[in-house]
Order: sequence, then C-alpha cells, then structure tokens
Amino acid sequence: MEQLHQSKDLFHYIVHHKNIKNIFIGYIVGSLSIILINLLLGYGTEAFIPNEAGEFNQVARTVHFTSLVCQFLLAVTFIAFLFSHMFGSQLNSVITRLRKNPMAVIGLFILIILTIFATFADFIANYELVVIKQNLSNTFATPGSKGHIFGTDEFGRDIFARIVHGTRISLTIGFVAVSASILVGGFLGAVAGYYGGWLDNVVMRVMDVFLAIPSILLSIAIVSALGPSLINLVIAISISNMPVYARIVRASVLSIRGQEFIEAAHAIGANNIYIIVKHILPNVMSPIIVQGTLGVAGAILSIAGLSFIGLGVQPPTPEWGSMLSGGRSFIRKAPWVTTYPGVAIMMSILSLNLLGDGLRDALDPRLK
Repeated sequence: MEQLHQSKDLFHYIVHHKNIKNIFIGYIVGSLSIILINLLLGYGTEAFIPNEAGEFNQVARTVHFTSLVCQFLLAVTFIAFLFSHMFGSQLNSVITRLRKNPMAVIGLFILIILTIFATFADFIANYELVVIKQNLSNTFATPGSKGHIFGTDEFGRDIFARIVHGTRISLTIGFVAVSASILVGGFLGAVAGYYGGWLDNVVMRVMDVFLAIPSILLSIAIVSALGPSLINLVIAISISNMPVYARIVRASVLSIRGQEFIEAAHAIGANNIYIIVKHILPNVMSPIIVQGTLGVAGAILSIAGLSFIGLGVQPPTPEWGSMLSGGRSFIRKAPWVTTYPGVAIMMSILSLNLLGDGLRDALDPRLK
C-alpha cells in the first residue's frame, strides 16, 4: 500500500506540474496533428511511390518532408526542455563550457550531420529503387561516375545511398539499445544503491555475472540463441551494456544518499519515490549522460561487428558492417566498396567520443 501511495504521488507530481504538462500536451498534439494532416492528404505513402514514368509526386514529397521536419524540431524542442528542467540553472554553464571545447563542438557538428542524414534518408535516396535494387550492368562504378558520388558495389547499388540509409539503422539501434540499457540498468542500480541490504547484494551479484563475460561475446551468444534480426540485436546489445550503467548509478547513489539534503528531505516527510526522482536522479545524471554518449559509440561498433560476421542486420538491408563484409572480397579491385563504409563507422564513433569527452569536462563540478 505504501509503494502504491508513493507511485500515486509521483504520478500526481508529473501530471500537475504546469510546465511539464503544457509542454508534453503541446508536443503530443502538435505531432499528432502533423501526422494526421499528412495521412489525410494521402502523402504518407504517395511520397515514395513513383508514377508510370518513374517520377515522384513533388508536392507529396514536399508535404511529407515538411511533416518530418516539424516532427524532428518538436522532438528536439521536447528533449531540450527535459534537459533544461533536469539541470535547471546548470544548463547554461554546461553549454558555455561545452562551446569552449572545439573538439566537442566538432563532434556535435558531425553527429548533427549524421542525424540529419538518418532523419531524411528517404528523401536523399529512394530505398526500393536506389538502395536495394540491383543493377548488374553498372557494377563497381568508380566514385563520381554516372552520378554515383561514392561509386557502386558488386550489385550495382549506389554506395552513398546505402551509407545514408545505414546511418539511420546504426544510429537508431545504437540509441535505442543504450537507452534501454540506461533505463533498466539505471533503475536496478538506483534501487540497489538506495535500499541496500540483501537487495543490493542480489542485484549486483547478477550484474557481476554479466560483467564477467566480454560484452561482444555476450552479444554474439544472445543473437546466436535468438536468431539474427534487428530486435534481437537491440536486445543483445542492451543486455550486454546494462551492468555498466547499473554500477555507475549505484556508485553515484551510494555517494549522495547520506548527504545532508537527503536527510533533510527525509526529515520533512518526503517519501522515497520523491527523494529518488527529485534529489538523487538529477545528481547522478552527469556520469550517465557521459557514459551513454560513449556507450552509443560502442554500440555502433558492436552492431557493425555483429553484422560483419553475419549475426546482425541481414542483406540486402544496408548496414555499415554488412557492407564491409560484402566488399572485403573486392578490396583490391574496388577499394571504395569498403573504404566509405569504414569511414562512416570511424566518423560516427569519433564524433560520439569527442562529444562524450566534452560532456565529461563540461559536467565535471570541479571545473565550475
């Protein structure tokens, strides 16, 4: 009954908080309105279906593109509000310190470019006609020839188009897998660190078992058992990274749960849920954000590695690791088939590492 009462208090706080309520309702209503208009006009699918002459309805593509842009901006606005509410007045100082780090700015810029490519991949290159459709009369076209910026592969498919669509797959799986790891691992770590006792011992011993196995081997074992697919790939990477976030959150909770402001919150009658959400979690988000940014880079590398050995994304779906695997036999004849996917992997991981290092410095309280 006490836990139920605490859950109701948390729900009441979220629902009745004026700013959160208004922003959340506005975000949902705006997104649904744009999607509804797009579907009512029939542009949701028409934008990607060519006519008999092979041409696309430009009005449909424009409306659908505008719809995606609005949804993207709404999502960015909502995420920015959550960060602002989470860090409060600290956000401006964090942004200021981050802007003073040129390498972090470069990493953020590269990540934004990749995100734009992933968001608008369907408008850059048609999936059915360009990305996966084979053209055996145009195999191994050199970069820059016949309108192919990065050339073509062994099946005559445009490499630039496949890299752009592969960006969507890699970033999506990476962010989803790391987010799931943070949610599950962070929850377990917060519960174990705050309550302690036998619950702490049980949770952390289970995490130690997972940590005893190298993450890539654990991912291979999970995917081999479940079968290669996008969902199973997300599950494998999430489980293999979950113990890291559990230990980070637990250590952070242990370091602050005995401080004066936590005792003061107990003294005025605040319940455990309120203390965890309002006082503890905001103070443990800094290491989670930094580790999460670096974790996405590791997840992208794991996705590429699993796809390279045939346990990840399956052909003809474009993915950087599978593109490397398919082109390794032609590396002497057509080195561009493997060079450009490799550069894409390197740039994405480099941008996330640079951004992660910059966030670590910007969020370090000793540098304030």
